[in-house]
Amino acid sequence: MLINQYQNRRKRFDRMLLKTSYISIVLLLAVKFELSNAQGSSSALVASIEASSAKPLDGNILILYCRLVNLRPGEQKEALWYRRDPSVNAQQHLIVTGTKVVDQFGGRLTASRRGDDLYLITFKPIYREDRGIYRCELSDTEARVYKEHTVEVFSMPEFTVKPQSESVRIGGRAEFTCRADGYPKPSITWSRANDQFLPNGGQTHNEEVLVLENIQKEHRGVYKCTAVNEMGEMSIVAEIQVSFAPIIVCTDKDVTQYGNYDVDAEVNCIVEGYPTPTFEWYFLDESGAEHLLREQDDYLKKYRVDNSGPDDLRSSRLIIANIVFDDRGTYVLKAINELGTARGEVGLKVRTDRIGGSDLTCGRISYFVVALLASVVLLLLP
Repeated sequence: MLINQYQNRRKRFDRMLLKTSYISIVLLLAVKFELSNAQGSSSALVASIEASSAKPLDGNILILYCRLVNLRPGEQKEALWYRRDPSVNAQQHLIVTGTKVVDQFGGRLTASRRGDDLYLITFKPIYREDRGIYRCELSDTEARVYKEHTVEVFSMPEFTVKPQSESVRIGGRAEFTCRADGYPKPSITWSRANDQFLPNGGQTHNEEVLVLENIQKEHRGVYKCTAVNEMGEMSIVAEIQVSFAPIIVCTDKDVTQYGNYDVDAEVNCIVEGYPTPTFEWYFLDESGAEHLLREQDDYLKKYRVDNSGPDDLRSSRLIIANIVFDDRGTYVLKAINELGTARGEVGLKVRTDRIGGSDLTCGRISYFVVALLASVVLLLLP
């Protein structure tokens, strides 16, 4: 009985020992396999991609740095650079292998390496169209090991659609369009010179298109479009010329002057109108007939005309030289353009008040005669 029990225990022990041996062999083989794989594979990683500027400006230099880590001594790994356009579903585009440039970006891209673990690509310069997602990826790896960095190129506003000056008639319509590109996207603001109100009632308009309805003459002038982003601002102007028939306002309805050969008289009128009217001065005689006044070429220059001011708001001054009593009467200014005619009148009064029993003109002649006689007497004295 005891012998049978011993034999059974011995058999169970032998079976257990055999199983343990099998398990040990399997574990040894697994460890050996893992060690073999570990010796043949790499643990290298792409640690980071950094840029020389967080906000690169259009036209400036930009450098991208790709740093590798966990390289074993003597292990040779290269960085592959890819670019993907920011548009949806764009494909990766290989631009650099190690230090070999595949796409030179028109001669602006170079590649280099510092030591075994730092790879660089340099844009000289970078432009707005170079923005995108840049990838640095390890070469010769079973699983793709990489890091990505988004490059956005900042730029000042630049006008892509510029407003054009317009000429419209009163009651008409004008439309200005102003668009700008840049990063960040610029905002657009319309305003008028000297902080004047826009026809819509406000001082600013914050849309790309400015529409002006039922234009009046007070709407003429300069309109400014300003594009602004965090990099700066740009402005451009356009002008509205409003066509309307002439309007004449004479500063004085009546002018009074003493008759005197050494004194001139002036009559002034302000003329509005666009296109710029032509001006003509007339003298209205007692019968109502109008006589065109022309500037004379002789030394007397009885009439002179001085026109000044901007095209749509001009001052016209008629100068009547050496006033005499016969110059009294009504002077008429006519302004004409393609939309109509205007008329303004100024009355000229010539006074002949007497001083000491003689009028001013006679007094001046008397003084001249006295002076002449005194000169003769002096010449006759011994």
